[in-house]
Amino acid sequence: MNRKPHTEETKQKISCTKTIHAVIRRKCVNCGETYETKPYLRKKFCGKGCKNIMGGRKGSPLSIAMRRDLSKRYKGKGNPIWRGGLSKFRGEEKHSWRYREWRKSVYIRDNYTCQVCEIRGGAIEADHIRPWAEYREGWYDINNGRTLCKPCHKDITIKYLKFNWKNQYVSSTRK
Repeated sequence: MNRKPHTEETKQKISCTKTIHAVIRRKCVNCGETYETKPYLRKKFCGKGCKNIMGGRKGSPLSIAMRRDLSKRYKGKGNPIWRGGLSKFRGEEKHSWRYREWRKSVYIRDNYTCQVCEIRGGAIEADHIRPWAEYREGWYDINNGRTLCKPCHKDITIKYLKFNWKNQYVSSTRK
């Protein structure tokens, strides 16, 4: 493709269309030093150092006592995403010998084959048919388990969590 070079008149028109933003001077909220910025930016600080000292966009930094108070307030039941304290226990259970034995028994029963797509071997996982949080008595029941490949397990979990995402760590039959 042969392109003609721009004429001097065209070059002049192109250079005039570029917008040139004015630079204004402002005072840093933290240190009082003047700095230059573009008028459309809402910068309040001369740099990241001053911004971090002042607590970013919120203004003044929190005191140590206030940080400790907030930390206490949002621990455990005070946290808005608290789900009954089962998540830590669930993680410990998943690494127990009972869980490993249950998983191995499910694999052997299903002949290491995905029960959805019937692919044998590969990356397989043991899945609880009735979810962990809803059916505590069936945690180690072989009849409550099935072997799934990773993609099928992911699809089934996503479909379940679309409707029941809040209760994944809450057990109605908690002891």
